[in-house]
Amino acid sequence: MNAILRVSPLLLLAACAGGAPATPLPLQLTAVEQTSGTTSLLIGLSPVNENVVWASGVRGTWVRTKDGGATWTHGVVPGGEFLQFRDVHALDANTAWLMSAGTADTARIYVT
Repeated sequence: MNAILRVSPLLLLAACAGGAPATPLPLQLTAVEQTSGTTSLLIGLSPVNENVVWASGVRGTWVRTKDGGATWTHGVVPGGEFLQFRDVHALDANTAWLMSAGTADTARIYVT
């Protein structure tokens, strides 16, 4: 015989909330001015870790640092000078997906 277990949403919420309260980690953010090497507006940002960060922007532009922002590499996707890369998702220092927004003929995804 199969039994059906019914749990009150409030009881489930109480069970999930139990245990020791989480201790917040100290978070200190600082803004550091960077020089990307491009004049294009950058829109998307994808940090991989403290050293590797990718950004994307208008006119088919992408930028990347592998040394925490000390130096940046920048480029334009060949043939994509008219694209706006509004998002970038980076996997590591060598792999990222660039997403352009727009109509069917300008909405594209590129991978390095």
